[in-house]
Amino acid sequence: KDSTGGGVPASNPDKDLSDEVRIHQSVLTVRGMPVLLLGNPAALAMIAWFNWTHFFLSYAVIPAALLVALLIPMAISTARLRHKPRPQRVSARRIRRIVIHSSLMGSAWAATLALLIPSVGPVGQLFILLAMFFLWYGAVALMAYIPLAVLAYVAPAWLATFVTLMFYGSNDRLLITFIMLLGLTAVIQTCRQTWLDFRSNVALTLTVVERIGFLNRFLHNCRNIFRRNSTRRFSMASKASRLRPSVRS
Repeated sequence: KDSTGGGVPASNPDKDLSDEVRIHQSVLTVRGMPVLLLGNPAALAMIAWFNWTHFFLSYAVIPAALLVALLIPMAISTARLRHKPRPQRVSARRIRRIVIHSSLMGSAWAATLALLIPSVGPVGQLFILLAMFFLWYGAVALMAYIPLAVLAYVAPAWLATFVTLMFYGSNDRLLITFIMLLGLTAVIQTCRQTWLDFRSNVALTLTVVERIGFLNRFLHNCRNIFRRNSTRRFSMASKASRLRPSVRS
């Protein structure tokens, strides 16, 4: 019951917003899965093609195969949920599963890069770095509404790339450090701003829906009151018309 003793339970705005945020996160994840299913193999194929011999000799193909295997559950989930209607409720467990899966993919990328980067030359290392930044920014564009998923995906690969380039890089380490830190700062800031905008938009949508619902309930009550009054007036008019003949007599 609410504080006035009525029978309607009190609404919790924070809980309502969290529930609505999870629904939007789940829907947007399903919509973005086809791009993720294409982007990860495409980036992996380009890196492997550019460093084909080293890709196999360094055993980077093993974590790369694991990365491809992790795309299979995504493909199955996309096929199963793609044409389903918007869910009425999404549990926090589903969002945690998305974060865990992103972490596994980020770890597979980290292992692939840690094995491959030391075995390639300066041009190959720069090509890998460029390809990974495109992939990380793509992840931010598609998954910023789940910041933990972006962090779990980007952080392992970024750390593996940075550490490996520091120890085995053939390019200027100071320049690489500057580029890596600048890129990471841009990724974090973009993700943060996108998340804040996303949450604000969801809150605005929820407010509009609540106001529309209130207006619909108000109009419905007005119609009911009008019908009751009309019925009462009609009943009184009928009784009055039946009483007139007896009065005249």
